[in-house]
Amino acid sequence: MSILGAMKWRHLVLVFAVAQVACAQTEETISLTLRECIERALANNLDISVERINPKIESGAILSAQGDFDPSLSLDMRYREVQTPLFSVQTNSAANTTRNTFLTPGLTGKLPTGTSYDFSYNGTEQQTSPDLNDEHRAAWTVGLTQPLLRDFGLGPNLANLRIARKNKQIAIYTLVAKVTDTIREVHNAYYDLIFAIENLKVQKESLELANALLAENKKRLEVGMMSPLDVTQAESGVASQEEAVIQAQQDIRVQSNRLRRLISSNVAPLRQTRIVPVDTPSVEPVHVHVEQSIQRGIGNRPEYQLQKQAIERENIQLRFDRNQLFPQVDVTGSYGQSGLASWRGGALDSAFTTSEFPEWTVGVVVEIPLGNLTARGNYRASKLRAQQAVLQLKSIEQDIIVEVDNAAAQVQTNLKRIEATGAARRLAEETLNAERKRLEAGTSTSYTVLQHQRDLTDARSKEIRAIADYNESLATLYRAEGTLLEKNHVTVKED
Repeated sequence: MSILGAMKWRHLVLVFAVAQVACAQTEETISLTLRECIERALANNLDISVERINPKIESGAILSAQGDFDPSLSLDMRYREVQTPLFSVQTNSAANTTRNTFLTPGLTGKLPTGTSYDFSYNGTEQQTSPDLNDEHRAAWTVGLTQPLLRDFGLGPNLANLRIARKNKQIAIYTLVAKVTDTIREVHNAYYDLIFAIENLKVQKESLELANALLAENKKRLEVGMMSPLDVTQAESGVASQEEAVIQAQQDIRVQSNRLRRLISSNVAPLRQTRIVPVDTPSVEPVHVHVEQSIQRGIGNRPEYQLQKQAIERENIQLRFDRNQLFPQVDVTGSYGQSGLASWRGGALDSAFTTSEFPEWTVGVVVEIPLGNLTARGNYRASKLRAQQAVLQLKSIEQDIIVEVDNAAAQVQTNLKRIEATGAARRLAEETLNAERKRLEAGTSTSYTVLQHQRDLTDARSKEIRAIADYNESLATLYRAEGTLLEKNHVTVKED
């Protein structure tokens, strides 16, 4: 790049930097700890809010399943008037008029044992002209039907309710998994933002060094101690570093938006708010016991517990579908009494307090479906789904083992990276200082100094990146072993 081209490029960068500063002056600043970011995410994150509704939906399904045993009350009230042609030498009337009033309440329902019950009452009041004699009838009946094979007992009749309860447990564990994943994402976004901010500082310091080198080279050129090529190389280094600063600024914007999206239900008002992380990333070594972490993962991971609930749900469905293979064999019985009198009280007294007119039945109803293909198909499918659920649990267990092992190894790797990148940064600082002294003595070139300066910038960025990755890998490990919520003192409770 020519000197003129480098100057034009720096002018454009300067204009952009001024615009950035003007924009930054309008921004509000909010300082947040990692804990505060997590609390905001728990309160505002839309994905968590969506998932939090599902247990409530399943609570509605539980109520619906409980409604299978709600009794049903019915009431039938009618009035009927009939005129019948009549010819009699003893009366001038040409017709009989019969007036009837019917009152028929009833109560029906089913018990968890499968027993169906019904109670009915039939009260009739009849008046007949021309003499308008009153006649009152009352009758009540209680009936019971008890399945002996299909739909017998608590198992088949409570299956829908038990499945609904399992679905709610699954929804709760799914919510726990979503909260866990979100907290891990907050950790990652928080430390990535710290890296982006610290990396910008590094790039700006490197830009200052490049500008200082350029100024020195120009002075040396004026006194004839340096060639124009050295000045051009220094200008190229400044332009390159200015580009690195611009990219570092963009990284801060990206990571800030990422964190805003996680901790807010409305990103728009926060777009002009600059988030400043308060916490300092930890570099304290954490010793990991892989086998213990694996056992914790199997015991704590919401995905594993969720799948165990799914297995139990499939087994409930399997037992129900197996029961539906049986023929329908029901014992039925009923008992009732009736009464007749010229006044309503007499009819009621005769029907309910005496046993002059009893009526009872008992019987067996048998229904055998020919082929029974629907029940057989449902049972076969349930059997396969139950087997599939067990295999899925085994698959999740294997995933946990691999995830914990990888996460534990990554923690140790990143800890070693911190040591290695720290040593590389110190060596790069020493090398740059030595090379600058050689340049001052005339035994080195600007190109070599710029190269070592880039090496130092790269080493410092890698060290910051290693520290951020170490903290993120700890969150990944705690998530893999199912202790991330506990580490962050978060408890998911049912609303």
